Amino acid sequence: MQVVSLGGYPGTAIGAHGSVGATFARIADFGPGSAATVVRVGPDGVLGLHPAPKPQLMIVIDGEGRVGGEDPASINIRPG
Repeated sequence: MQVVSLGGYPGTAIGAHGSVGATFARIADFGPGSAATVVRVGPDGVLGLHPAPKPQLMIVIDGEGRVGGEDPASINIRPG
C-alpha cells in the first residue's frame, strides 16, 4: 500500500485546447492504457475540450463545474 498526499504534487500547467488555470500531475502509471493523474482547475479556470487519450474516471474533491463528453450536452459536477 502507498499513501499519497495530493498536496505533494504541484503539477504542470495545461495550456492546450484553450485551457486556463489548470494543472496536471501524474501520480501513478499502471502500464498501457491505465494511469492515475490529478488535474486541478482553479477558480474561473477552464480545462479545454480535448480528446481523451484513455478512458477516464473523474472524482471531484472540491469545487464545482461543468463537464461534457461525446454527448454534446454538459452536466454540472461537484463533490458527492
